[in-house]
Amino acid sequence: MKVLLLAGASYADATYHAVLSGLAEFLSVAGYRPLIAGRPAHDRLLALKVPKGSVDATHLLPQLARETDVIHLHFSGTFRPWMAALVGAGARLILTFQDYAHPELPANDPARRKSLERLAAKASAVTAVSKSLAAALERDLPALAGRVSVVPNGWRPLPLVPLPPAPRPY
Repeated sequence: MKVLLLAGASYADATYHAVLSGLAEFLSVAGYRPLIAGRPAHDRLLALKVPKGSVDATHLLPQLARETDVIHLHFSGTFRPWMAALVGAGARLILTFQDYAHPELPANDPARRKSLERLAAKASAVTAVSKSLAAALERDLPALAGRVSVVPNGWRPLPLVPLPPAPRPY
């Protein structure tokens, strides 16, 4: 099964990179074929993460959506124009909200809010990284009422490293 993992912002963002890389690793071990896409940090385009770098995939998203079984979008709740291709995709859509309505993020104007509501209505599953975020989503987006599951961001334990010797007491 092909799974397209989409970062709603730059894949270079530490959270998106950690979460999507970890998820891709887990999916690979489980026998799925994950592909990560997101914007590289140096530009505003959607780009595929490929072994030798990033390529512009803005025009490829509709094709990728048709050739993928599951699309998992991780984003901040800010609707971006390229996300419109996901509404008409035949693949199962999963939304993971990392944030929503944060004062430092661009606000959704009425047209983008309506597009976000269509995207939410299309989603087969919706997750949020906290209870308070899930409550805000369900309150603000009627299509999500009673549909948001809370799944905190995962993390990979760091390898245990021996502590350095304690300093001398003098």
